[in-house]
Amino acid sequence: MAIQDEFITVMSFKHDMIFYAQKNWPKISARLNETFKLEPPLPAASFDFFLAVLFIQSRAPYNIYSNEQGERIWKYLENTFAVEPQYGGYANESLNHYLTVWEQYIRKNLNPFAGVASVLLNKLSSEKKESDMLVGTALMDTLILSPPWWKIFSENNKLVKSDIPVDIEAFKRFAEESSMTYSDNLKGKPNGTYQYYNDQGNMHEGWMPPNKIEELLKKSNAKQLTRVLIKGYWEGIKEDFWDVEDATVKKFADDEGVVHAMCHFENGEPKYHYLSKRMWINVEKIEEILMNPHLSEEQKKEQIDKLR
Repeated sequence: MAIQDEFITVMSFKHDMIFYAQKNWPKISARLNETFKLEPPLPAASFDFFLAVLFIQSRAPYNIYSNEQGERIWKYLENTFAVEPQYGGYANESLNHYLTVWEQYIRKNLNPFAGVASVLLNKLSSEKKESDMLVGTALMDTLILSPPWWKIFSENNKLVKSDIPVDIEAFKRFAEESSMTYSDNLKGKPNGTYQYYNDQGNMHEGWMPPNKIEELLKKSNAKQLTRVLIKGYWEGIKEDFWDVEDATVKKFADDEGVVHAMCHFENGEPKYHYLSKRMWINVEKIEEILMNPHLSEEQKKEQIDKLR
């Protein structure tokens, strides 16, 4: 089994739930609006649905792992929202509202999923309707049927305690002190500089005439690697050298031949996709726009187009 850091895993989980909500909620809300002829209709924006699914899924670690580990996972979720200035306050307020209702329903021997669905419906609809009970039941079924992220993850990975602080004040200091930097190893060095790793994993640097490097690259067993800068739910920007197809390099590489990529997780497995440099630089702004519950889909598209 692969060894996975708690904090990095929480960020992967959160990111997966964002993708799940963005992909599925527009279809779910459209189906509910059509089935129950809702007026006004449920909004297509997915933020509140994302928070409800995130909460439901965050209950699973308490059953899969120790209570202590489940509590750390919950705290990391709260902490990551606490340092998000635009919507973090609303997110944590919603998550704690769900938690309060969840615990109340359990104490009353009621279905806690129904409690979460009821709160979600109140957030989505400002008017009481005769169909609320049926819509709430449909929402509850949708929440229950969301993919069991932690179960799937735990079958292939072992979760270990992270070095990232759990205490909120310490976490805020950590977030403030962390810098988004990357290793710019070859920039500014003579043409013909190369780097390699020895058998012990230590990186070494050398130089040879550029024409000799070109000759070596022409050999059938030689590969020219492309420098790739990667963003994901970790601190900083990772740098790597990949065997990237020529068509991809031509499409996405910047003026210096660097390709930019984003990492997200599907069912606990990392997936990578390439972006133009401008989109990659603005990816955090784009995610904020996508998750802003106060913007319509048209407004989101308009703002994102300006960042392309």
